[in-house]
Amino acid sequence: MLHTYNRHVSRQGDRNLPTIYFDSVKPTQSSKFLIHVLLSMGRYETEAQLLSHSNMQECFTHAELFDPKSPEESVTKLTKRYVEEQLIHFPGGTTTFDKHLIAAYQTLQDRLLRNKLHIRDMPPFLYTKLQKKGLERLH
Repeated sequence: MLHTYNRHVSRQGDRNLPTIYFDSVKPTQSSKFLIHVLLSMGRYETEAQLLSHSNMQECFTHAELFDPKSPEESVTKLTKRYVEEQLIHFPGGTTTFDKHLIAAYQTLQDRLLRNKLHIRDMPPFLYTKLQKKGLERLH
């Protein structure tokens, strides 16, 4: 145990904390993306209070990110704000940027205007399983 402590704890008096990097939540990860937008861009007192509403539209309305009186305009404004505050910092080129922009707009539109949620990213295990099944059917 002391060996592990010595490997991971500096005794040099460096008081700077390490920088922690998290994976970015991509707009193609529909459910995670919606929660991310709520938490990172919304106005709220507590997370429990924010997420205690009966549907996503109410959560976004409570967080002052969506106005049900002008729904189309709200989605456009929110998408623009997301691009200006977050998407421009994503690594990648113009093709990746375009893909994420379209996915962000479609995810917000689908959930807030149509009350639908499309899965745009397939988990790798499911993709592999579907690919295997498809190959089996071909042979």
